[in-house]
Amino acid sequence: MWQDSGTTAKVTMVLYGSSWNTGKITISPDMDPSQILLSRGSVDKFIISLSQSLGTLKHAYIWHDNSGDSPSWFLDYVIVRDKEANKEWKMVCNKWFSPDKDDGSIFRKLLVERKNSRLPNFKEAFRSKLSGSLFESHVWMSSVTKRPRDSFTRSQRVTCCLCVVFTAMLANAMFYHLGGEVESSSIRLGPLKMSARQIIITMQSCLVIAPINLLIVVIFKNSRPTFDKHCCKRPRNKESQDVDESGEEPLHHIFVYIAWFVCFAVAITSSLVVFFYSLMWGKDTANEWLSSILMSITLDILAIQPVRLIILSAVTAIIITKARKTKAKLTAKEG
Repeated sequence: MWQDSGTTAKVTMVLYGSSWNTGKITISPDMDPSQILLSRGSVDKFIISLSQSLGTLKHAYIWHDNSGDSPSWFLDYVIVRDKEANKEWKMVCNKWFSPDKDDGSIFRKLLVERKNSRLPNFKEAFRSKLSGSLFESHVWMSSVTKRPRDSFTRSQRVTCCLCVVFTAMLANAMFYHLGGEVESSSIRLGPLKMSARQIIITMQSCLVIAPINLLIVVIFKNSRPTFDKHCCKRPRNKESQDVDESGEEPLHHIFVYIAWFVCFAVAITSSLVVFFYSLMWGKDTANEWLSSILMSITLDILAIQPVRLIILSAVTAIIITKARKTKAKLTAKEG
């Protein structure tokens, strides 16, 4: 997810197994006209047919030709799956392929990560989880940094951001309507005012709007459309049905329309209610209401969503660390 972490260069790799090697496998960013490969934040998958089995994968050599306008490339990890033998190997890189970054190398040897040889500690698991979720699950940030082929589209993410704005307008308006007169003691920042009452209303509004906006995001993120971006109907047979990396099947495509309906309903309802409330306000209340909206949105961007992602990443890291340690102990006892 780093800036310029995608590459315009041709990437070549050779996989070495216990009985054979693949020879040079070259991947070019423009080899598929329908999509850009090796772009920033992308997770690219390739199917390679070999004349014979590699056996047990040992290591791999990966490099690029340093061509194009932006050849620098950051590689997180490589996963190789043997469909016939039902085996999987992971090679962690987490380094740049660039003459002017890290150690300046564009050629690296990756070793297969041995199972149970080095259990990840909490810090490593937390970093790995948070580095991806911060750029992909933070709704405001991910509108720019989303992965190229993620089904949670930019238009859906921007719509979720607008829902935050509309619901913040509605929630703050309701609290100001119920809150009585404007306080006299406040700090003025130009035309805007800031008081203890505003801070309380901002916190209350954030708590009220969080569930509905989280629900919309979850529906969009876990639903799959009937048609992909190239207008080709998705196959519905059991073998080719989309399945998430976690192994869970996505929601039915009708939930996408439900999420859009909720978004439009929220926007229309919020606009109408705020309009009628504003007819009963004076200038001072309107200014405080506007300040609270800005505070609510800022709090959502800088505090609520990052804290939520940090907590989820920490919990996930704890679960992963304990689960792998438990598995290692059971494997040692059986051995």
